[in-house]
Amino acid sequence: MLLKILPLAKNILKKYIKAILVILGVLLVLVIGANYYAKLQLKKALSELSAKNDFSYETLDINVLLGKVSIDNVNFKSKSFELESPSIKVKGFGYWSYITSKDISVSTLQIDAPKLKVIKGAEKDTVTSTKNQSFEGDVSIGNIKTSNGYLDVINEGDEKNISIKLSNINLKSFKTSQEILKNVLPFHYESLSGSLDSVYVKMNFYQDLKVQSIKIEDNNFNVNNLSITPKYERAEFQNVIPYEKDLITLNVPELKLNNLKIDTLNDKLSLKTPSIVVVNADCNIYRDKTHTDDVRIKPMYSEMLRNLNFGLDINALQLQSSKLVYEERAEGTKKIGKVLLENLNATIKDINNTSKNDGGKLTTANISTNFMGTSQLNVNWQFDINNLNDTFNIKGEAKQVSADAMNMFFVPAVNVKAIGTLNELYFNYSGDKNDALGDMRIDYSTFKVEVLRKDGSSKNRLLSGIVNLFLDNNEKDGRVTKQDVSVTRDKTKSFWNYFWLCIRNGALQSLTKS
Repeated sequence: MLLKILPLAKNILKKYIKAILVILGVLLVLVIGANYYAKLQLKKALSELSAKNDFSYETLDINVLLGKVSIDNVNFKSKSFELESPSIKVKGFGYWSYITSKDISVSTLQIDAPKLKVIKGAEKDTVTSTKNQSFEGDVSIGNIKTSNGYLDVINEGDEKNISIKLSNINLKSFKTSQEILKNVLPFHYESLSGSLDSVYVKMNFYQDLKVQSIKIEDNNFNVNNLSITPKYERAEFQNVIPYEKDLITLNVPELKLNNLKIDTLNDKLSLKTPSIVVVNADCNIYRDKTHTDDVRIKPMYSEMLRNLNFGLDINALQLQSSKLVYEERAEGTKKIGKVLLENLNATIKDINNTSKNDGGKLTTANISTNFMGTSQLNVNWQFDINNLNDTFNIKGEAKQVSADAMNMFFVPAVNVKAIGTLNELYFNYSGDKNDALGDMRIDYSTFKVEVLRKDGSSKNRLLSGIVNLFLDNNEKDGRVTKQDVSVTRDKTKSFWNYFWLCIRNGALQSLTKS
């Protein structure tokens, strides 16, 4: 019985193997045919791309079975965009989804050593227009990876506006479609990781922004050594500006943006983060008041944030252990007045211009700093970004403000020398973009002023005597409170000039006789 079964089984197995071999052969032919067809179709698509733009490549390899495509030595140029790469690889191409629904699905897109160039202000390319897209379905890519690349943004005169070294980038869960392409940000993504180096941004004609490196992990950005540097020295700067401008120098060793999301909201680019942390920032602001005044209307901070051309939603901005120096050269003198804020710490909450109907939610800033090296200054400031009248409240207190500290600014800036100490200064002002009203309380010790001669070298006894006649401080020590101090804003000046007028008017009305 067994002897009869074995030859039969052998015969069946032989036929089975032959059938498998035939099927494998057919599949091999199909794969080869599919490879050939796919390669032919891709070459056709690339030829169409070449007809509209300057595009070339050396070799094209396709493996339909593994869903792989590789293109070597790619060069692409259009009116607004250029790309060079020694190798572009696609892994995990979903042929079935493309055949059945025209959707493009890719596991990984790897672009090696890309050199990207964006030409700012150039005509819009037909290749990037939504009316000329060669795909009909959705596009999804699991990971877009680059390494050892460069990105340059230039104007049409070939001047570099932005330059970034793309050490490595991994954009996860990239998605786009005909509808998404209409947005300001023409794609969606889940997370961004990687590292950028040697970042350069031309801010304007006068200043540049540079960053040593940016490390990114799942949308968390760690920025190292950010700086804003002037292109001119102070004297030279005055010769190139049309009117008074701040010359800003800024160094930030460490800046963190946590879970930063970039998207499109209300037809504008939107930036959203739960927190930004700035550590050890060092900022110097210099202004020469001998220059021509800039008489344009200056917006309040709430208006500036409200009218940004992008959405901004920051839950909390923290400034830690930082320093701010404001220097001002007044008219008729070569001396420079100085305001110094050290160990500056601040928490600013709810910086949001994307919620138009949020029930009047306020942006709040709590600030503490060492003022002029001797005094502790605490300030609480709040305003409503969505309020068209730009309402605000600012209150605070300074303790132990010495005459030496005040004179660092008073002597060079207003040719006045203070004598004595302000033991405590308390202020509370509420207002809008037009006027403010508030209270001030001053606790002082032997406070007097000396009006200096024009050269600042000696006391003008006559003017000093007249001024001190009006000071209401005959006693050695005193405390005065002044309520309903009114201030009218000079709209050609900044908010900080407005704040200074509040302090100045309050001090004058508190310390002078009725």
